[in-house]
Formats: sequence, C-alpha cells, structure tokens
Amino acid sequence: MKKIQVALFIIPLLLIANSDLLAHSPHDVIRTVAVSPNFPSDSRVFCSLMHIDYFLLRSDDAGLSWYPSQLGLPYVSITCIVISEDYASDGIMFVGTRGEGVFTSSDGGTSWSPCNSGITNLHITTLSISPSFAKDQTIFTGTEGGGVFKSSDGGTSWSPCNSGLSNLDVASLSISPSFDDDQIIFIGTRGRGVFKSANGGLLWASCNSGLLNLDVTMVFVSSSFTQDQTVFATTWGDGVWRTLNGGQSWENKSEGITDLFATALVLSPNYHKDQTLLVATKDEGAFRSTDGGASWIPASEGLDEKTKQTSIHYLGFSISPNYENDQTIFFATFEGLHRSKNGGGKWNHLNVYHQKFIRTIVASPDYADDGTAYAGSYGGGVYGSAYIGTSWKALNTGLSHIFVAALAISSTFDLDETIFLSAFPNIFKSTNRGKYWKSLEVSQDDWVYIRSLAISPDYHNDQTLFAGNGRNGLFPLYKSLDGGDSFLPISANYAMSRCLAISPDYTNDQTLFVGTERGVFRSLHGGNLCECVGLEDQNIFALVVSPSYQTDRTVFAGTTEKGAFKSTDGGETWVPVNNGIGDMGIRGIGISPNYEADKTVFAATKSYGVFKSTNGGASWQYKGLRDNYVYPVAISPDYPIDQTIFVGAWDGVYSSTNGGDSWELVLTPHRHEEKSECIVYEGDWKYYEHFLASGANLAYSVAPTAKGSLYFLGDSVSWIGETGRKGGIANIYIDSTFEGTVDLYSQQRKWQQTLYSKTDLDDGLHTITIEVSGLKNPDSLGRAIFIDAFDVDYKK
Repeated sequence: MKKIQVALFIIPLLLIANSDLLAHSPHDVIRTVAVSPNFPSDSRVFCSLMHIDYFLLRSDDAGLSWYPSQLGLPYVSITCIVISEDYASDGIMFVGTRGEGVFTSSDGGTSWSPCNSGITNLHITTLSISPSFAKDQTIFTGTEGGGVFKSSDGGTSWSPCNSGLSNLDVASLSISPSFDDDQIIFIGTRGRGVFKSANGGLLWASCNSGLLNLDVTMVFVSSSFTQDQTVFATTWGDGVWRTLNGGQSWENKSEGITDLFATALVLSPNYHKDQTLLVATKDEGAFRSTDGGASWIPASEGLDEKTKQTSIHYLGFSISPNYENDQTIFFATFEGLHRSKNGGGKWNHLNVYHQKFIRTIVASPDYADDGTAYAGSYGGGVYGSAYIGTSWKALNTGLSHIFVAALAISSTFDLDETIFLSAFPNIFKSTNRGKYWKSLEVSQDDWVYIRSLAISPDYHNDQTLFAGNGRNGLFPLYKSLDGGDSFLPISANYAMSRCLAISPDYTNDQTLFVGTERGVFRSLHGGNLCECVGLEDQNIFALVVSPSYQTDRTVFAGTTEKGAFKSTDGGETWVPVNNGIGDMGIRGIGISPNYEADKTVFAATKSYGVFKSTNGGASWQYKGLRDNYVYPVAISPDYPIDQTIFVGAWDGVYSSTNGGDSWELVLTPHRHEEKSECIVYEGDWKYYEHFLASGANLAYSVAPTAKGSLYFLGDSVSWIGETGRKGGIANIYIDSTFEGTVDLYSQQRKWQQTLYSKTDLDDGLHTITIEVSGLKNPDSLGRAIFIDAFDVDYKK
C-alpha cells in the first residue's frame, strides 16, 4: 500500500495574520516544509519562507544546502506543499498560495504554472493529494472561507465539493491511504471541528463528538487507517484529539502537553508498529508520543531561542518516508528550519536563507584605478574586492549586525574613503574603505529597518544621506545632513521605502525618488513633500535615474510582478518597457554611466536571470543566470571601456567583463560569525563585544572540554580568533579526528588572527571543532579560547 502524502498545513492564516513576519535576525520564518516521497534516494526537501520575496527553496542533500525553486511563482505567500507519491517518475508537485490559488510543477519543482480553473476562492490553506494520484489524478484543496475544491484531472480543472460544509474555513485535509477503495477524506475547520466524506467529497458529514465548535488546525489519518480507523486532530486551545473508530467518537489525548494551542501534527509512516507521533504547539515547541498519544514528553532540545516578534513559534513537520531507519524529521518554525535525525530527540538548525545571498553591491567611483567593489550579504556581513573585483575579503570589523541590506558609496571615495551600509536594524559608516565600521543611530523612537540608502552626488560638500525605512514604522524616510551623525525623520503618505534613487543633479534640483509598496513617489524638496507620480498599483523594488537626468529626465522602475517601467519626464508619466522581458519580477536595475550615448540598461529578475537593453528599454535580451535569484546590479563607472557588470545572486557575486555575454562567480561569501546558526556550542561559552572583532563580538570559554563546532559544506576552513596574555591551548578536530593543538598566548593582544586552517577537504559536509583543553602556555595568565569567526571556501 502506498503511503499517503498529506498537505502540510501549518496553522490557519487567520491566526497568524497579526504576527510581525518580517525577515528577522538571525532567522527567517519557515512556513511549511515537505519531504520527497523518494527521500531515501534523492534526499530532496522543499520549504517555503515567509519573507519579502516568499521563497520556495529546494535542497538535494537533506537540508544542508538550498537554492530557489520558484520559476513561474508569483510574489505571494506559499501556504502548503504536496508531492505526488510517484514523484520519482512524474515529478509532479502542487503548492497553495494566499491569494493566487494553486500552482503545479511537472519537472520536480523547477518551474511552475497556475492551475486554478474552477477555484473561486484563491486563498488556499491546505492541499491533499490522492495516494493513487497516478491512477485517479485526484487532488483536494481547502480554502479560507470557500470550503473545499476537488480536481479529478491532475489540477487542470476544479469543482467545489461543499455539500454539508457551508463554505467553511478549511484548515487541513487528510485522505485515507485506501482512498481508491473507501473514498474517505477528513477535513479540519475553524470553529466547526472535523468533517468526513466517504464518497470522495461529494457529501460531508460532521464527525464532532467532543470536537464541536473547536478550531481544528490539522487532521492526520493513520497510514494503517483501514485496519486501525485512527485519525488525530490538533486544536487551537484544546490540545490533541484521537478517534479509533473513523471519526464516530473522539477523546482528548493531551497528557503531558503543556501548551494546548497545537499547530500541527505528524505520524510515523510506521505508526501501526511504533505508535509514534509528534505535535507542534504555538509556544512550547514539540512533544512526542510513542504510545499512540496516550502520553507525551517534550521534544524541543536544540530548537533556537524564541524571538519576541510573534507568539506563534512552531508551525509544522515533515517526516522521512524512511523514518523507521533514518529517524529524520523536519520542523518548520518562526525561528528557522530544524532537522532531527533521532526522531525528535534533538534538533539542529539548518542554514536555509544563508550568508551567500547577496542583497547589495556598489562599485567604487574610481573602479578603473582601484578595482574596488563592495557586496553586502544576508548574514555574512560585507565584502570588499581588490584586483578588479576578483579577490574579495570579509570586512566586518566593528560591524555588529551582519544582515546587510544596502550600501552607498561617496562620489569622492578616493578623497574621503566613505561608505555606508544598512544592516538590520542599524546604519554603519566607514571612513577608511570598510576597514572599520561605526554604528549610527537613526532613531531612538522608531524601530527601523533601513532597506535602502541614497547618498548625495555632492556628499563631500553637503554630507547628505537618505535612509529608507523598509517597515511600517513611524516614519518611512530619514535624512542626514552631517554624514550620518544625526538623522531627521521625514513624514510622507506612504508606509515603507523599498528603494531610493537620487538625481545626479541633486545639488540644483533637490530631486529624490522613492519606490514604495504603492507606486513611485518623488520629492523636489530634498526628501520633503513627496508626492506619488505613478504606478500607484505597483510594488516597486528597483529604481534608477539616468546619469544624464538633467537633460533626458529618464527614470526606470522595477516592479514585483509587472516588469519594468520607464519615465522620460522626470516621473510624471510611465510606460511599460517589457518587450523581451515580460511581466517578470524585477529585483535590480543598473544603468550605463554612458547611457546618453549607449542607452544600455540591465535588469535582474526573480528566477529568470539577467536581461540587457541597448535601446533604452525598448527591447531586452536574455543574458544568463536563469533559475538563479539575481538581485542587485552594479555597473562599473568605466563601463564603456571595461564592459564590467556585477550582479548579486543567491549563491554570491557574479561578474561579467563583456557586457553580460558571459558570467563568472567571483565571490561566494564565506564568513561565519561567532553567532552563526551553523556553530554549535557545548559547555560554558559567553559572548563579549569589542569594536576590533569581526562582527564586533567574540565567543569565549575557559571551561575544560567546552566545544564550539561549525558544520559546513566546503573544501577548506579557517578559524579566526583572538590571541593575548590570557589565551589558552585549544584542541582542534576535523570531522571528529584530532588534528593538533593551537596556543592562543601572545604578549600583545591581537585581533582577527587566523589560528588554524585546513585545506584540500573532500567536497561535502564537514565539521571543525574547537575544544578548550584546560591547558596553557607557562607564560599565559589564563586558559581562554576565543572564537571570532570561521571562513569557509567552497568548491566552484
């Protein structure tokens, strides 16, 4: 008998609508996770992030590394994922979304297309696919307020099947493993308990003895339902319920569960033998039962510390079909994705939204001479290049926040060496080319998330910097007139500043453009009195002003789902310029410094790669990096001569020196700071701040046998730390093999020292462990071991 693939509905959307779901340090919200039915062979896992771009990610190594798998998916929240039991041969998957309906893939999740014919409510909460899908092509979907829809042709068309339901909020669907014979399906609803159909959804009947009027967050049918008639239901406030007679009667099975607001549940594929199941709760983590729910014990060891941004932390599971042998479970949480390889006994954080992702790039105004460019990464800090962008180094000294969102560089960089960056939730400034960063306070009253920066082209004289608040705070825009020493809030009738673009003639025209969630706004008064000048129904993610704006009045805007737009009258009117690019999501736009003559523009898209126009956007040509997630674009100030472009992508920085005809991966961010989720500490470790440390923090321990271990994919690793008069002796292990000792004693205190390196490792997963030996140099005054960071090199 085939195992059933159950929709991984996490929690009713209605219950989390008030949570603050912005990306947050140091984690990102994982809404749902789904393991391939062929997991023992393909090691494939999918997960969706509730992030600004609502990523769908795929891993082909059991969660160790991830990359986008969202070609064709819109800018919309993915609520559930289901996979055909014949996935190995048919590659069929479905995802549900909030507001855009159902999408399907027949190539294993590489590309997607909508399949909503007949679905009248596109707020999808749950999906469940027939265990005999290859034969019957049946799939069900539950909606928020629209009841249930059924497809019997693989998603090509749908019809409502709500007889007996009255268009309820459907939270969960679960199909009998013998659906081909018994046609049984259960649904959990908001406020109305559980319903059952025994004729494939044609007619539903309440089966709520004990469950009436409860909010049911998930129903889960036993894999041996035909024999044991067992179904579990989780509820919002009343724990876990179980029926042993196919829904005729239910009993509460919550003994040992200390948080009765249950969000999800998963049964072992071998439940009939091991009686094992796990439940997730909103605030207390996971609980495990090995006696069919009769009793429960906590199963939350290793889960990340809870943030204060929500009260609903634990969202859902997906379990390996080979659980009997590999004991593998994945756990989606507000604080990230976790994996257990011992049945929930201990969880490890998986680095899903990783530090290799580049969100911002700038090139030095003197790039032709100094070869300098800067790239900001998500969780790896900032990197600076030398030798014409081919050699990159982490520049995190003093940088206490490493989730970099924006960079801005002075037009007279050769004189003042000034560069700014925003990293949640601060702005940082360097006046020595990034060698050291100083934190700047934007506001004492507003919780800001500065996602965009714009620096005056005459910064050396006017010291003007704009900072766009990317969250719904008190003010959407801030301005500094003293090089960041202080900021003035600017009121406006838009909520968030997605992106900023400043006129090259700002000294005279005082023009600033702001991309927002509802169009383009323009100020002719140095940021004040911003007015909407178009694209009111569009979410703007990219803006760029022509370098000859004073004469051509040209501005380009990139939108989340409707491609590129162009204005040639300073933003007064806009026209779409999508010939060859379509209605793609534009994440970055770069314009040639010689635009007046060459009319060259580059656009980075969500999943579709890089496009180039040489006629001012009238038409576009594809220039590579398809299926990647490309974001920022930076063009060399000497582009007419060197033809150099940089783009940031999911896996690092790509560079082209021939106008986009070919690309080379020139930077894969490699720095793991001491608080990286990939580092596991055992024993007594503490943190302390110091402005000379990488990331402005270090971890240290003096406790013998205390360990700090980095789990990494790569072919070499280096340990970065501090030496001084209190340094002790550390034991070093690579993949549990003792490699030797390192003495951290030195007469003078030294920062960011490379204390140990290991090269020429095989491609794959490795571990470096730093252990406090408890020994010391005879001249040392202490036994302290310091972890400042690790650098990892990846095979290209």
